[in-house]
Amino acid sequence: MFDDHSSVGLSENVINALYVDRDKNLWVTGDHSITVFNRKLEPLKNFSPFNPVSKKTYSLFFDVYDSGPLYYVASYGHGVIVLDKKFNIVGELTTGTGLSSNSTYKLLPYHDSLLFVTSNNGLSVFHLNEADRYESYFENDGLQNNSFEENTGAVFNNLIYAGGTKGLSVIDPLLLGERRTEIPLFFDNLVADLANGAKIDTMDVRSGYFKIPDNVTQTRLTFSAPVFFQTAKIEYQYRVKELNEGWIDLGSRNSISFIGLAPGKYTIDIRARYRTDDWPGHFITTTLFFSPKWFQTLTFKLAVLALIAAAIYLLYRFRITQLRKQEQIRKSIAIDLHDDIGSNLNSIKIFTHLAKKDGNPQSHLANIEESLTQTTAGLRDMIWILDDSKDTVEDLIARIKKFAHPLCLAKNIELSCTFESPNSEDLLTKPEKRNLLLIAKEVINNAIKYANCNRIELLLIIKAKRKKLLIKDNGDGFDPGVVSAGNGLKNIRHRAEQLKWQLVMESSREGTLVTIET
Repeated sequence: MFDDHSSVGLSENVINALYVDRDKNLWVTGDHSITVFNRKLEPLKNFSPFNPVSKKTYSLFFDVYDSGPLYYVASYGHGVIVLDKKFNIVGELTTGTGLSSNSTYKLLPYHDSLLFVTSNNGLSVFHLNEADRYESYFENDGLQNNSFEENTGAVFNNLIYAGGTKGLSVIDPLLLGERRTEIPLFFDNLVADLANGAKIDTMDVRSGYFKIPDNVTQTRLTFSAPVFFQTAKIEYQYRVKELNEGWIDLGSRNSISFIGLAPGKYTIDIRARYRTDDWPGHFITTTLFFSPKWFQTLTFKLAVLALIAAAIYLLYRFRITQLRKQEQIRKSIAIDLHDDIGSNLNSIKIFTHLAKKDGNPQSHLANIEESLTQTTAGLRDMIWILDDSKDTVEDLIARIKKFAHPLCLAKNIELSCTFESPNSEDLLTKPEKRNLLLIAKEVINNAIKYANCNRIELLLIIKAKRKKLLIKDNGDGFDPGVVSAGNGLKNIRHRAEQLKWQLVMESSREGTLVTIET
């Protein structure tokens, strides 16, 4: 075992890389030192590189390459150190001389003419036979990513393999610097920022179709043309057919962002050219589908339309029902007008003829006056029933009082008309308003004419959906079985049936109670 306590003597136990040079010597690199062993594993050199000119001490050695006359050592943070065969520092490769980054990892030689240097920011190519010539390549040139891993790199079958955080880049050095007639163009990845703070970063967009969630806030699509030849002179254009058939210039920018696109499918075309060339006819295509939110889906829209249609239909049915009810009310009123007012007018006609023929017309004129009074009252009742502004419980009680009070006063009968309701503005329907008024008039008339009473009480009760009308007198009473065919009782029963209310008549020597209720 070799460690810093062995007789062979490593300077430290942290080992970053092993390398065998052209003379079959083994290099062991650590964080702060380098140890070189010969074929017999005897130490040739154990040193910590130091530049006496710049007074710089190097560290973090990740790889070594022996070009023959010189050694190249990757030193993280310091670029690449150049040593002569006596291990003296004779130069540096840094960002100042042309590297893409000083944080270097792997040294990958190609035919002793090119040295590929991986780093945490791109890939550099150093021409071993031309001391001042470098090229640097990055993600937008076609690399899988700008950042490589420390020990992920190899030369195999004359190809350069270098891996990083987002895959593996394979490079054919023979194609470097070659101007291709047709520019290769690829989608790199898609990044979608979501409203909940999460992020989607995927290369699935290369399949030609990708579905984006409904909570996306921003989407960025990147692409590249890995020609490795005058990459700074590559220009891009894109178009979204669903938005605009025209092509949009991007310049050298190799990404496009989308914010606030409406849900749906979008076909995205990308094409590239050398700046001095015409735009080619070929392009690459992918499709993005932006998912709708729940309230933007076709199902939701159809449901809303169905609800609107149902509401319109229900309103239509309600309106038809109301019109039918109004028509029924009109028919009922027409029948009343025909039966009551028509009958009164016919009586007036008959009494008028009799008055003309009779030498003493006073009795006939009195009958005409009474018929006219009844007709006028009937017309006023119909007008009041049709008045929409007087449909409340309080209005009904006031109307009954207006009719009954003069009659009771003339007969010395005490009258009480009251109601019990949480709200005096509770509305009655037209049928309720009409039939309750006519029932009350009929019952009060009968009590005044036949009951021989001195008190009449009327009470209307409204509680929730329950309604009840009670009319009571303290007269002599009657036998419903004997007088059911007369005295207007048929009209009372008929109007209760029209309302679909229950009618109960109770009569004794102590008086009569008429109750109708829902």
